[in-house]
Amino acid sequence: DFLLPMTSRSCGATGCTSASAHFNGSIDLNGSPASRLINYGQLTVGSPAASYNITVNLGQIYNYSGKIDIYGSITMNSTGDGSNQIQNGDMFIVEQNVTTHGWSIVVNTDSMIIRGSLVNGSDFTNAAGAYLQTGSDFFNQSKQNAKFNNNGYVLVGRNFTNDYNGIMTGDGGGGMKIRGVSTNNGTITGTQDICDSTANATTKMDNNNGMV
Repeated sequence: DFLLPMTSRSCGATGCTSASAHFNGSIDLNGSPASRLINYGQLTVGSPAASYNITVNLGQIYNYSGKIDIYGSITMNSTGDGSNQIQNGDMFIVEQNVTTHGWSIVVNTDSMIIRGSLVNGSDFTNAAGAYLQTGSDFFNQSKQNAKFNNNGYVLVGRNFTNDYNGIMTGDGGGGMKIRGVSTNNGTITGTQDICDSTANATTKMDNNNGMV
């Protein structure tokens, strides 16, 4: 485990600052049992001049409080049992792309900003009151155990696609705004408010080949 605790603080005349860590290199979580990256402070991977990635083969990322900023991409692979997880309770920023595969789990209860694309193959929950933003496309796959549960707010910077047999649900008054082309080839259920100014008034999608 790598633990970055809020309790390790530097205090001076102007107050206290939380712990911080900066990685100038990529991180692979390959534990047996699962490795854990736990943040209560400020964690940075890479820099604007040097992008580095996080690959989760067997492990979990917990951002309980504070900020994680990754100047690269995250890939979360499948273990077949839900062992690979991202749990975010504060500010989580990925400067490039996020790709998740079947049987992995993502839970966002605060703010997750992805500057590039999100390719979701996980059981992904955007909780009530949470905010998820992609700077580019959002592709919701039909991997094993994959679905997108949205009870918060989502802003898609470009195109949104719900794959063939893809599942998107939401019963907590969630909303999604899509700035590009919206396509549904799977199933969208619940009480979500989908906003796409060019979409069909009934299906809420530009292209609907599935069920809404």
